[in-house]
Amino acid sequence: MPSATPARTIVLCLFTDGEDHTPQETRRLAEAISRQTNVCAVLVGPLEERFRSNFRKELEPLEASGKLIVFSMGDADRAVEELKAKLERLDQEVRRQ
Repeated sequence: MPSATPARTIVLCLFTDGEDHTPQETRRLAEAISRQTNVCAVLVGPLEERFRSNFRKELEPLEASGKLIVFSMGDADRAVEELKAKLERLDQEVRRQ
């Protein structure tokens, strides 16, 4: 009998400038993804400054769940470091189990 597939942890990467022609759909998808227990982070960018504020509002469910990491061209290094820290914390949690 085959063994059960282990749970997978997922990081989603959405590469976009933040221009959004379907904000309601974006919000609906953000809400659905925020409830997915196997998604630990959603990296979004590089956002253009003129779209950043509105796009971030549409992704608020992801931010509330602690999964959202947003970046622009000028702060991609910070976003990568934030993602690395999140993955290191997750690794430590798994090792404690």
